[in-house]
Amino acid sequence: KLSHDNVSKGHADLLESSCLQLEVGDGWKGRPKEAPFDAIHVGAAALEVPKALIDQLRPGGRMVVPVGQTGKTQAFMQVDKDERGAVSEKKLVDVMYVPLVKVAED
Repeated sequence: KLSHDNVSKGHADLLESSCLQLEVGDGWKGRPKEAPFDAIHVGAAALEVPKALIDQLRPGGRMVVPVGQTGKTQAFMQVDKDERGAVSEKKLVDVMYVPLVKVAED
């Protein structure tokens, strides 16, 4: 709710048009049923770039994701998938994010 309220203050049109969707769930799994995506922004740190999210990128797509241990400096990574499906990664800047949620399997 807090994220929705914050985005609504300056960019309600993005939410109303569905150009921007805010989701709560297992960030390691992404949204495979809605894939592929042109862009993915991960708002919490993963220990490594989640393979499931790379798989959900459309050829020509880009993902940004903080990577590293909680409580330590992390790398804000840019992950690109070219038109042939080849993946490249580039460190953009040092950051500190909360950990990416991973739901325990039953």
